[in-house]
Amino acid sequence: QVLSMIGRAEAAAAERVTCVLLEVERMSEAQKKLAACLPGKQGVFESVTAVVRTIFCMSSDLDALYDDGLVDEDLYILMGTAEVYVPSLQDCAPDIAVMAQQIVVDIIREKGLSTLSRFDAAAQDVLSKQPWEHNYAQLRATVRQVMDSHAADVLTDAAVDAALQVCSAASAKARFETCLSALHTDYVRAVAVLFGGDRGKVADFFGADPITTAAVLR
Repeated sequence: QVLSMIGRAEAAAAERVTCVLLEVERMSEAQKKLAACLPGKQGVFESVTAVVRTIFCMSSDLDALYDDGLVDEDLYILMGTAEVYVPSLQDCAPDIAVMAQQIVVDIIREKGLSTLSRFDAAAQDVLSKQPWEHNYAQLRATVRQVMDSHAADVLTDAAVDAALQVCSAASAKARFETCLSALHTDYVRAVAVLFGGDRGKVADFFGADPITTAAVLR
């Protein structure tokens, strides 16, 4: 599957390809062996001509995974070269309001609105004190709910409270669909970055018409 995607990117004249491998520790042994071959373009990846950047993502500490036998020595060495720790939202509460405001900016652009909404101090306080068990995905879903239901120049704590209640009452299926929708948008934007913003190449990559992909990138 990865080789096929790289092939499509090369066919669209991409000079560089970034592969993000999620939950490496959950891969089968065969998948882990392939993952270790990807950065150096070895084995089945020998035919790849584009520059490949590989990002390995895990849900636990790398040393602990190695000690537990969930990551072998080859992957341990590869992933240990540049390790980035992404904290949970609970660990960076002062930054939550800033992230929420940036999500608002993205939604404003997406909808083509002319007025920028802002969270007031009380709303920022509510946002910073939430546990955010599902981290950024949950924050994004909550902010989107605020904008869908209470769009105004000033976003209040009451609007945030109402959105939190709606999101907490949503079914598991609805939360799953919201998450997939957000990932869909992020994926298209990532491809746009890969092709330097060339919307024609983005459309060709997905085999879609430019109007459809442009609507996602607004």
